[in-house]
Amino acid sequence: MEHLQNPTPTTDPFGRMIPDDGSQDRFRQMSDVTMLEASVGPTDDNRPDDVAKTEIMLDQAGFLDLRETEGPTGFYGERLRQAIIALQRQMGLTENGRIEPGGPTHNALQRSVKDAGQNKPGGNQSPPSTNIG
Repeated sequence: MEHLQNPTPTTDPFGRMIPDDGSQDRFRQMSDVTMLEASVGPTDDNRPDDVAKTEIMLDQAGFLDLRETEGPTGFYGERLRQAIIALQRQMGLTENGRIEPGGPTHNALQRSVKDAGQNKPGGNQSPPSTNIG
């Protein structure tokens, strides 16, 4: 009788166990969570990578609690829209629940992430890389 070994468990960049069937490859490629390639918002395409990065940044900046969903979901919904609006309101920006790469909301969020990292013990730290590949 042949002994079958269990494959090594794989985790996504957020520490959750995932099947190693290739379905989560896009998350393995994330290296800089502060850079977006496409807009995230109520009427945008909401690419899962960009939505997940937005969720991570909002969590790091204190506008979203990813413990409630055990990490980023990659899906745009009311919870994420409200977190973006809270950031926009606090920063005095147009409150539309939308983030454009390089736009005012994205820039403000990047600054908030940087500031949050500097205010933690051992400050002056960059947001953690999520590249596990």
